Amino acid sequence: MKTIEEYFEHIARDAQALVDDVRSVDPREVLREVMTQCEAAPLRMAQIVMALAAWVDPDETISARGARIEAITAPPRPG
Repeated sequence: MKTIEEYFEHIARDAQALVDDVRSVDPREVLREVMTQCEAAPLRMAQIVMALAAWVDPDETISARGARIEAITAPPRPG
């Protein structure tokens, strides 16, 4: 059986994997996987969302966050 620290570490690793996927996998595929995981394991996914929320700098402006999201999810430029 995992200790609470081991469980939280597992959640953090899953959150980091989602961070990585958002930057390297087609966003539609990531969305489908997140939706599937939300249906299959809603508690675990809620914990991942909470971990991601804790990682966000609350002093960063919404417009700066929006610009980062657009940069991450923009289709690659040809060339």
